Amino acid sequence: MSVISRSWYYFSSALLIGMALTVVIAPTTSHAQTIRTYSAQFTQNAIVADGIISPGEWDGADTTSGGGWNEIRQPFGDADTQNNSFQMLWDDTNLYIRWQNSDTSWFDRNPDEENPTVDFGIPSLNLYFDPNTDGDPNDVPDSDVAGYQIAYETVSDPNGGQLISTNADRDGVGFFTEAHVGGLFGNQAEWGGAVSGTDGQGLGEGSGITVGHNNQISGADAGGLGEIIIPWDAFDALAQIDDGAGGMIDTGLNHTSAPVNNETWFFNIATISSDFDNFLPAWNYTGSQFFSSHGDGGAPNGHGEITFVGKSNALAGDFDGDQDVDGSDFLVWQQGGSPNPLSPADLTLWKDTFGNVAPAAIAAVPEPSTTILFILAAALCTVATGRCR
Repeated sequence: MSVISRSWYYFSSALLIGMALTVVIAPTTSHAQTIRTYSAQFTQNAIVADGIISPGEWDGADTTSGGGWNEIRQPFGDADTQNNSFQMLWDDTNLYIRWQNSDTSWFDRNPDEENPTVDFGIPSLNLYFDPNTDGDPNDVPDSDVAGYQIAYETVSDPNGGQLISTNADRDGVGFFTEAHVGGLFGNQAEWGGAVSGTDGQGLGEGSGITVGHNNQISGADAGGLGEIIIPWDAFDALAQIDDGAGGMIDTGLNHTSAPVNNETWFFNIATISSDFDNFLPAWNYTGSQFFSSHGDGGAPNGHGEITFVGKSNALAGDFDGDQDVDGSDFLVWQQGGSPNPLSPADLTLWKDTFGNVAPAAIAAVPEPSTTILFILAAALCTVATGRCR
C-alpha cells in the first residue's frame, strides 16, 4: 500500500488545517451555476457499510447526478481530477450514502487509536445536511447558515483491510461533527450532546452512524470507497436555541423521523484531498466553504438539494417489494434481507403489518361489472333458496 511519508504529513498538517477551515480565496471569475439536485430513491435493500459493493446492494440509486464535482476556492470550471461521486438511498430507518473516487494516495491510520477526532491535515470526506424544517430560502448570508457537518478521515487500514466504524468500535477513524446555527462553524445546536460552542466532536457511542471505508491503490477498483449509514434519529440537534436576547430561535435542524416522500433537504459533499492541485473538490460549487450557500465572491448560488423520492408505492413490512405483507416477507427477514437484517424491530414491523396490501395493488384489481354482480347474485339466490323472487 502506498503511504505518504510521515515527514510530509507533519509538515503539511498545520498548513492544510488552516487552508481547509479559515482561508477564503476569492476566485477570479464569476458564474451563474444552477443549483445541483439529486433524487434519493427509497430502497427495500439492506445496505451494509463495509466498504464493499455487494451485488444488488445499490440497485436503484441515481448513478449520474452525484458526479461532476468542481474545486471550490478556485474559478468555477476547475474540474475535479479524482472522479469523486456519490450515490444515495433511503428507507424508513436510515439514510445511505456511497462515495468513491480514483485517488490512490492514502494515509495509514492506527486502528488502535481510540475514537479520534478528525485531522483536517489529512484527506477527509465532508458532508453537509440541512433538513430546513424552518423553511429558510436556499440562499442566505453565511451569518444565517444552519446545518449538520459530518467529516471523517478517508484513511487506510495499515493491515490492508477495511476500516469499519460502528457504535461498538469507533477506533481508527477520525470524526468531526457539528450542528451550525447562525454561521459556518460551531456546534450551537449541541449535536451529540456536546455543549454549545464546542467544536469538532467525535462520534458518540450512541449515534448509530456507521462508516465502512476501503482504499485500493491498484487494479480495476483502484481508489477510495466509503459507505455511510446515518439513522434518521441521529439528526437530533436542538430544535431551538437561545437567541441571546431572552428569546428562542428555530434551528431548522431537528428531524429524527424519516422524510416524507418528495421532501427536500439542502445538501453538499466535498473532500479534502492530498493533491494540492485538486485540494477541495465539491459536488455543489461555492466560492469559499462547501457548506456556504454563496458562490464566487459572495454572489448568490444556493446549497445543493436532495429530494427523497420513491416511497409512494412502498409498504411497511413488504420486504420483498410485491405490494403486500405476507409469509414471503417473513422468509426475507429470516434470510437477512430486511432493511435492518435479522433485527427484532423488522420482525415486529412484519407482525404489525401482516396482511396489509398497498393501495396501488388494490387499485390494480378491476371492479366487477354490474352484469357479473347480477349473475353472481342470481347464482347465490338459486343455491340458497332454489328460486329467486
